[in-house]
Amino acid sequence: MDPNSMVYGSPLLQKAANLGSAEMVKLILSRGGDIDYKFRNGDNALALAMSNRKHWREIVPVLVEAGIEINEQTPFWKIVFKTKNGKFKPGVEAILELLLSKGADVDCPIIKDGTTSLMYTAKMAWLEPVRFFLAHGADVNAKNKKGDTVLSLATKKQPRERPYQRNNRKAIIELLKAKGAK
Repeated sequence: MDPNSMVYGSPLLQKAANLGSAEMVKLILSRGGDIDYKFRNGDNALALAMSNRKHWREIVPVLVEAGIEINEQTPFWKIVFKTKNGKFKPGVEAILELLLSKGADVDCPIIKDGTTSLMYTAKMAWLEPVRFFLAHGADVNAKNKKGDTVLSLATKKQPRERPYQRNNRKAIIELLKAKGAK
């Protein structure tokens, strides 16, 4: 079988990255799967692997080791959302560290309005992710197109806020101010 065959509108490698396992991805790559293929929106197999529900921890490093392109537009925010009770799920920090070390931009917007991962995690009162992004040089004074800042988003309570969010919000605000947030 051609390793670059299309399956329901996507190359085999992209399907395996999104729905399969690391072994499937390795097999397709070993047979000549096109690691450089991108969809019109710019997503490559790495972006799809980050959406894989079960095997993202194993697939992302395989693609990185194979030399997939990582740059300032790599949508690592898909990994950021893998949280529970405001903390990263196991493996998230290691994958983020890997992507950032290979050229992903800590301030890459997660949506078109310019909201960054730090802004979003501060808004959601996710203390562990906020600490992670600050430790990795995220812009504490980033501003989106609506004029929201990290600090202004951190002060906004969310509808149906959970107890951990209420507890984290004050700590996040103090942490942001200590880092010079305005």
